[in-house]
Amino acid sequence: MNLDLSKYKQIIFDFEGTISTIAVDWSAYKEALHDAVKEKFALDIDFSHFSKGLNEVNNVLGEEGNKLCNQVCEDFEKTGKIEAKAIPQCIELINSFNGEKYIWSSNQSIIIKEMLENLGILDRFKDIIGKDHVGLCKPHTDGFQLLHKRYELRVDETLFVGNSTSDREAARSLGMDYLDVSEIN
Repeated sequence: MNLDLSKYKQIIFDFEGTISTIAVDWSAYKEALHDAVKEKFALDIDFSHFSKGLNEVNNVLGEEGNKLCNQVCEDFEKTGKIEAKAIPQCIELINSFNGEKYIWSSNQSIIIKEMLENLGILDRFKDIIGKDHVGLCKPHTDGFQLLHKRYELRVDETLFVGNSTSDREAARSLGMDYLDVSEIN
């Protein structure tokens, strides 16, 4: 990584696949979301892309659909946190960066907090925005908008670190610098 971090006042991190893994069967996870929505609302939502499925639930069903999906997500993520593995290069970045650090993730905030506590780094983050705090997942910018509202973050002073196309697209749509966790060495 040949990135000058001194120009950033804060870094926003994705969680799953960036700071740590969550060891879940993603196919079963998506199927459970699909089945729960179909059973309760008689809707056939495509969850083949996790975030797109969750965003469609938000757009079609609103808060009631989000509540159901958040519960399914929390149940699955609870089982996956036991075998989670930290991403060492990201942990090093978290520990070495002196500015403010935030998390904006499509995971459930309660699970993120528990996992950060287990890693001994929960106190390094000023705030955590999980799926349960916003209606739309990345690449929509709801999570950043909430952080901006709370802390008046400026995109030109912020780096976003993630691991997915959704992360990259969210940063791009905001005009924010982006670093893929695989590029940290």
